[in-house]
Amino acid sequence: MSRIKGISGVELDGSVLLTEIDFTSLASADWTGETSVSLDGKTWDIQNGGNANTLGPDGSTLVLHPKGTGVCDWYGNKQDTPALAIDLSDLDSSLTDSSRYAVQIITPGFQRPAANYARMLFGFYNSAAATMGYSPLFGTYHNGTDAIYFFLGAAEETGDSSVGFTGSEQTYWVYLESNGLWTCYTSDSQDTTVDGGTKRGTVWASISGPNMRGRGADLSTGLLTKPSNARVVLTAAGYHNVTTGPSNNIDSLRVWRLSDN
Repeated sequence: MSRIKGISGVELDGSVLLTEIDFTSLASADWTGETSVSLDGKTWDIQNGGNANTLGPDGSTLVLHPKGTGVCDWYGNKQDTPALAIDLSDLDSSLTDSSRYAVQIITPGFQRPAANYARMLFGFYNSAAATMGYSPLFGTYHNGTDAIYFFLGAAEETGDSSVGFTGSEQTYWVYLESNGLWTCYTSDSQDTTVDGGTKRGTVWASISGPNMRGRGADLSTGLLTKPSNARVVLTAAGYHNVTTGPSNNIDSLRVWRLSDN
């Protein structure tokens, strides 16, 4: 297991920065053969590192270069793309299901998938739902054109290349709300704040209707992904039905416990 130290514990306006990983400051390392890595004092799982052409810091950014969906995918009942993942409870010893959380990534320019269903995803997922794959993830995507991508699992997805999409996005936020709603924001700048950007959409997934989008009427029946069962993940898939894909670069990743305001 590689060991890399960072900073955490910063509080801003009632929100607590649980972890901050500055990939630009890390020495070059090859994580494709690793099963875990220590980042900011926490052990992150390296999932399916062998399904990456490149995975690890290169001295200036994190390189996440997956093989294509002919080898691996995060779609339907498959979750075998190369990924960094950790239980949210491992980041927050005070975790409760009434708390609100956010994952934020900053990239050095828009990560352009460029072709053939390639996508970069991050957010929260419930590993107990692996046979369904339902997980509120967000990122970039290509389906005829580059787009912002919302993914709930199986065939439940949407790509947005119209209203608000610029093709210059560099900062992304996913908020996991205590009521189960999942909200995404983006910014065209490298924004280090917890509450920046432009709102891109809100979705939800419940046990009784995990393929639903929008504000649901049966949230009380049980949420598929909530803080107590959520894992934080950063992953990517390559081009469809081949073994290649684009390379993605990520400068930093932050996880926040949000204020209740």
